[in-house]
Amino acid sequence: MLNNDNPKQDLNPIIIIGSARSGTTILGKILSKHPNIAYWVEPKYIWKYRNPNINNDIREASEATDLVAEYIRRKFLKYQYTFQKKRFMEKTPSNCFRISFINEVYPDAIFINIIRDGRDVALSAYKKWTEPHDKSAYSRRFSLNDLPLKDLPYYICDFLRQFIIQQFIPEKLKKWGPISPEIIKYSKKSVEEACAFQWKQCTEKSLKDFDKISSERVITFKYEDFLKSPEKHLKDIFSRTSLKYSQEVIDYANQMIKKNNSYKWRNKENIEFIEKVGYILNPCLKELKYKL
Repeated sequence: MLNNDNPKQDLNPIIIIGSARSGTTILGKILSKHPNIAYWVEPKYIWKYRNPNINNDIREASEATDLVAEYIRRKFLKYQYTFQKKRFMEKTPSNCFRISFINEVYPDAIFINIIRDGRDVALSAYKKWTEPHDKSAYSRRFSLNDLPLKDLPYYICDFLRQFIIQQFIPEKLKKWGPISPEIIKYSKKSVEEACAFQWKQCTEKSLKDFDKISSERVITFKYEDFLKSPEKHLKDIFSRTSLKYSQEVIDYANQMIKKNNSYKWRNKENIEFIEKVGYILNPCLKELKYKL
């Protein structure tokens, strides 16, 4: 039984970082099977407390005031207590743009950074940018556990605006996933280029910010390597996050992972797409030692 008077139980939260469509969802699902983890999927509105700007997911370290940091810690600790778990874990793709901010809120957080081939990411993201909107998201978004009450009036107006646009002029909503001013600019060129730049900016921004954090608190690996040897990477995660070994997590990973779920960009039907966005992706892919 957790003791509500013991603040140490909020230490060392696990934050999964990765561009949208990079494997954060499957990694989160797998690790959520650990008996000591309370896992919250994309509580993005909590991270945006007192800054409900739907067009920009960037938050700098200077924004982590005592008021904001205390609110975030309190909400996550309450969630952890609800499930009576020893550790808190979350994943929100937009957090690629908030690492310095998160580090101010949680200077003891452990970051798991998963990187996927940007060509596969851009192709997968393109489907999300162009497919019909998931209407079930509205009920999920209006959970008061996620939406800060002080920011609620803003979000109600914004959701209504989005709903009206989606019903009558859906072509106006050409954005999905982590958003920055630069990504919006690329979306005016084409959705394909916006998806490619989204991966590039998320990946480069994360790596740059992690350079300023102790390597002991950052676990980085490639999605493709994780698919090949999930047990090896999970054991490393257990060790570096001080989580006890869990065979349940290993078994679930072996059950869930599709080892051939990579390199789809090589398919013939994707050649034109990849050629169009190569000028955006290739420099970063080369830096990450992906074969071009």
